[in-house]
Amino acid sequence: MRAADGTITTFDPHGSKGTSGDAINKQGVIAGSYQDSGGTSHGFVRAVDGTITAFDPPGSEGTGAFGISGSKITGYYFDGSTDHGFLRSGH
Repeated sequence: MRAADGTITTFDPHGSKGTSGDAINKQGVIAGSYQDSGGTSHGFVRAVDGTITAFDPPGSEGTGAFGISGSKITGYYFDGSTDHGFLRSGH
């Protein structure tokens, strides 16, 4: 994440081996995805204070979070046979 003064802040969810911050809302909350050590993808939301919350829809075997508007996050998850879209409300 790059601040207005040019400062770069890096972040990774605990235990991640690959992180992608894919969307940011007007408040500076970031939504994205990361891979754990086993290669499974999970969604996350990073609050303005730096707190990172990982999430997966029920039945997910892989989650991607790609959009955020206000407190709503959109993306997809794979349930073992097909992809599904999701809308997550609240951070």
